[in-house]
Order: sequence, then structure tokens, then C-alpha cells
Amino acid sequence: MAYACICHLFFVILRAKLDLVMCRIKIHNLGPVKDVEFVLNRINVITGPQCSGKSTIAKVVCACSWLEKDAVRRQSLTHVTREVFEQVLFTYHQLDKYPKHDDIEVEYDGDALYVRYTKDSFDVHMAAGFEQKSLGKVAYLPAERNIAAIENVESFKLPEINIRGYLWDWFIIRTKYTDANPLDLFSLGIKYYYSKERGDVLRLANGKEIPLNTASSGLQSVTPLYACIHYMTSWIYQNKEDASYEEKEMLEKAIYMRMSRKDYKEKGIDIPDNILETQILPGVLDVTHRVIEQIINSPAADEIRMTEGYVNNIAELISQLSQPHYSRIILEEPEMNLFPQSQIDLVYDMLRMVDVNRDSLFINTHSPYILYALNNCMLGGLVKDKIDDEELLVQQDSYIDPKLVSVWELRDGVFSSKMENKERTIQDAEGLIRSNYFDRVMHNVMADYHNLMNYHD
Repeated sequence: MAYACICHLFFVILRAKLDLVMCRIKIHNLGPVKDVEFVLNRINVITGPQCSGKSTIAKVVCACSWLEKDAVRRQSLTHVTREVFEQVLFTYHQLDKYPKHDDIEVEYDGDALYVRYTKDSFDVHMAAGFEQKSLGKVAYLPAERNIAAIENVESFKLPEINIRGYLWDWFIIRTKYTDANPLDLFSLGIKYYYSKERGDVLRLANGKEIPLNTASSGLQSVTPLYACIHYMTSWIYQNKEDASYEEKEMLEKAIYMRMSRKDYKEKGIDIPDNILETQILPGVLDVTHRVIEQIINSPAADEIRMTEGYVNNIAELISQLSQPHYSRIILEEPEMNLFPQSQIDLVYDMLRMVDVNRDSLFINTHSPYILYALNNCMLGGLVKDKIDDEELLVQQDSYIDPKLVSVWELRDGVFSSKMENKERTIQDAEGLIRSNYFDRVMHNVMADYHNLMNYHD
């Protein structure tokens, strides 16, 4: 109890000091996870053996983040019920096979939303300043992501689970990279694009082009990863996303919900009900113009005393609720099917793509190379002012402040840290990764080798 109070106090102070989208998560007796509590950082990494609970934690992060995003988008909590929470976490993320312990608990204290779930209770409410929170983007990239490279995968019939959601996102994302505007896979020296006629295509360094489904398993796994991260950290901020009819309707209702709340009514501002009944024109910008026009032409316009500032306020509100202002990417095992050097290069490239002042990355990994490469980037962040550019071994745009990184080791359902720091990470006072699971495995392997060498002639 004392540790939980200290952790919560640390979280409140840190969130107050930093203008970042942050959250505190607590998981108790869910699947293999016995008891963990942590604050999400900008770059988050969890290591540990198979079946230790890494994926369970990642799915909780994703489910709660998605519900928070959806609440902001709708400007309402009416849809965040116990049934919806269970559907998103247990059914969609396939945790429904785990037995529910009597003392199960999931708590999410986010930037915009608070949720607490137990076997017998469910509590949800808006966090302080909810109405000032902007829309975010959440993506879950499963370990099975190379399913995207299977020929005619569009025809597959899948239940409504996270793999299906990932594929639907992929079908949209890949269309943004064309023959004329391919995606650069950075250190791999390869470009990717999609065409209706040829499908997914890789353009090699020598100019030769091959279908993605005939490439190596490593390329089939890493290509969707690059595309999804680039889309989430670059494309969506430089382009206008496609919006479905349902999303446009949801936006309109959210505007109505927001503008008809008490704080606006106290200022004598009201919105006519028929905004909800009019036909939505194509495009978010059209929604912006139509809502403003509807208000100006309403019988209440004279009473509202429409001003340019008020119109701008509505336009800003629509921007706040229709355009993503940050991304949270949950990534399972980025090392899948990759050669060690490619794993290292991938870490450098991911840190180049992610804007840590805006976006966040949550990674599960079994690879020591992921940790070692991340450690290099953090060490570079500490000593960058002392290095001559010509001596750089790691590209400077991959350097990162260790304070923005948290690395945990999961063992027997809890975080194990020999450092015994308050965040329970495996990092020292400067934030660098120290003793960890992979080091101990390597030590044991080398000990066996040296013992056997004693018998070698």
C-alpha cells in the first residue's frame, strides 16, 4: 500500500511538471501478471521469458489507451461501460481464456480518463481538464504482423480480434505509399510501395522489384512495422486522414456535446438541436464549415452575438477532436525474424521516426540487441555534446534523453529490479540499462563453455 501511494504521488508530481500525455497503470492478478504498477514514459520496454505476462501488459496499455482516445473523440463516457471494457480488453485482445481471480484489478489513471476494473466493480470518470485534451492515435502491432504479407489476405474472415484490427489498419496505411511516393526503409536500403495492380512491392537497392510475399520472413515482418510507425509518427500529421461516415457523425455529436455543456451555457452560448439531424457533407473541413454556418443561421444567432473569436473557437474544437495530436504505438517483438545487426538498425530507425516530445512507444522484446541498441542511444544522449560529428558511431538523430525511457524486466508476474529504484526499472541513476535477464543468460552460457573447455585437449 505504501509503495502504491508513493508511486501515485510520483506520477501526479511528474505529470504536473511535464506537459506530456502520460498515464499510470496498475495490473493485479490478470493472467500471468501478479502485481505491476508503472508510469508510461515516452519509450517503454519490457523484457522477460515467454509466458511471463509481457503481452498481457501491452494489451492492457492498448485497451485503456483506446478507450481514452474514444472518450475524447466522443466527448462522452456513456459508451464506456463495464461490458464495453470487457469486450475491448478480454475479447478483442483475447484475454478471455484467462480465469478471473476474485481479486483481479486493472486501473488506468490516464491523461484524460480514469478507469478501475475489478471482478465486482467498475469505475470510470473524466480526468481533470478532460475538455482540454486533444485526440490521440493508438496502434497495436502484434507479433503476427507478417500476416499482412500473405497473398489475398483481404479475403480472410477473422473474428473481431486485435489481428483483424491490425489488418484493417494496414489496408488503409499501405495505400499512402505509392510507386511515385514509396516508403524508405532507412537502414535496410529498401523502399516499399503498394499498387492495386501489383499489391505490396519492395524496391531493392539495385532497383530490382519483388513482391513482399516472396521476400524473406524478416522483410515480411519489418515492412509493415516501418510503414505503420511512419504513418503514425509522420503521415497523419502532414496529411488529412480519411474519415468514415460514422466518424464524421461522431465528430458532430461530440461538438454538440462539448458546446452544450454547462461552462458554455453559462456564457450564454447554445447550439440548436437540429445540428444533429442535418446531413453530413464529405470531409472534416466541410463539417467545420457546416457547423459554423448552422450556428450563424440559427434563430439563436442574435442572442449568441456571433463573433469571429467564437467561430475560431469552434474551428479549434473541431481540430482538437478530429485530428490526432499524438500517437501511442504498442509493438510486440520488433526483432521478429531479423538478423542481429538489422535489429540494432531498426532501433536506431524507430527512434529517428518517433517524436518523443509528442508520441510514445511501448515495446515487448526477447532480444538483447534491442536493449543494447537502446542503451547506445541513451548513452549518446548523455555524451552528445562531447562527441565530434566525425566520430559518431550512432546517428545523432537516434540519441534520446534517458529520462524519457523506462525499461522493465518481468519475472514471475512482477517487475524485478536489482537497482531497487522507485520506478522498478533495470536502469541506473542516469537511466542506462544495467544488469538484466539477457546478461545473466549470456553469463551462464559462457560459464558452461569455460567449464567444458577444462576438459578440452
